[in-house]
Amino acid sequence: MCTKRFLLGIAVLTLLGGCPVDPEPGRLEVNDGLRAACWYMTDPEIDAVIALAEVDRTNGYSYVETLEAASWSCWEFNPSPVDCEVCLYAVIRQVYLGL
Repeated sequence: MCTKRFLLGIAVLTLLGGCPVDPEPGRLEVNDGLRAACWYMTDPEIDAVIALAEVDRTNGYSYVETLEAASWSCWEFNPSPVDCEVCLYAVIRQVYLGL
């Protein structure tokens, strides 16, 4: 009987006091996929782009609106617009879709 109570107590404590689960693990973090897509940027630079995409998301801009703005800025201001688009699309996809 004591063993059953002990095991039940462990189960309850584990369920109540276990590690909290992040609903979007890594969504706002630099990872190897982003490093590959943004090969010309440092991690702090990628972090800054992630933060900007998150600001757009929290301000109500849609996924498509953010992609369109990113595409425009790449072609308007970047000497290598295709690399820029690949990077920004990867960041926006991760921030908005968690992929």
